[in-house]
Amino acid sequence: MEPLDKTEQTALSLLLQNAITRFKVLNLNPRRDDLLDPSESYSIGEVLLQHVDFLDAVQYLTVDDPDPVLLRRLSKLDSRQGQDNPYSYWHFSKLLIDVRSLEKQLEVLREVFNDLNEEFHGRRQLEIARNRFVGKWEPARREQLVKAMEIRELGFREETEVLEHYVGSGMDAARKIDDHYSWQLAKVETDINDWMERFDREKDDIDSRLQKARAKKRQWDEMKGEVERRKGEVAQLEVRERTLTEEAEHRRMCEKFAVRIQAWWRGVMVRKGIGKGKKKKGKKGAKKGKGKAKKSKNITSRECPDIVHLDTACNKVRCAAITATVPQ
Repeated sequence: MEPLDKTEQTALSLLLQNAITRFKVLNLNPRRDDLLDPSESYSIGEVLLQHVDFLDAVQYLTVDDPDPVLLRRLSKLDSRQGQDNPYSYWHFSKLLIDVRSLEKQLEVLREVFNDLNEEFHGRRQLEIARNRFVGKWEPARREQLVKAMEIRELGFREETEVLEHYVGSGMDAARKIDDHYSWQLAKVETDINDWMERFDREKDDIDSRLQKARAKKRQWDEMKGEVERRKGEVAQLEVRERTLTEEAEHRRMCEKFAVRIQAWWRGVMVRKGIGKGKKKKGKKGAKKGKGKAKKSKNITSRECPDIVHLDTACNKVRCAAITATVPQ
């Protein structure tokens, strides 16, 4: 243990001195010798004196320069109250403290024992009650299970009967459905065969009609070609007719104008005395008493070229009209 400094020694000394003073005050009680300690072995006065001596010894340990009187008291205290003295108060107090501690531990152990004993008895009673309950519960449980199994068996039987009835009804319905579907299938197959035969007949009919239609189409195409060809011929004939009409009209006009021109030309020739249309005069002598007879002049092409050209044009028109009237 580390040594105390001056301040700590002073404080501890003051505390010990205060405690010693209080013990001395208590020791002034006149009944101190009549009162006993808890062990009833020492009086309170003796106990207080021993406490005062002990605190003086402690105070001696805290003081660096102790009082000589205190040293003598401590030596007497050590010789009288040593730890090896089995009859000293301190030894007795220590034993008393140990006994009380052991008594407290014994009380604690007794309480623990009582608690454990109570817990043991409680568990034992619980186990006994449990065994009794199990002993009574097992038959009840077995009976309950038997009842439950009987109820479930009855339910299963009823459910089995319902399912058997349901399965039987389903099988009957399935057979009826199968018969119905078989009849429907046979009917459908018959209808299919009838439709196939009808299809074959209609197909043959349609094929024959189609062949006839194709033949008619070819005939119509030929007739259409013939009609187109005839239309072309008609168009050509119309054009030819139009051309011939125009040519005939032209010839008519040409003949008409040729006749007019010829008549006009003959009149001119007669008037002018040209060509074959000139008048022949008799060989008579000149009239007496009148002037000299005028000599008729024969107009030549040199004298009247326009007339000669007009005559040539009329001849050409006449030839063209004659040529046009000749059939091709």
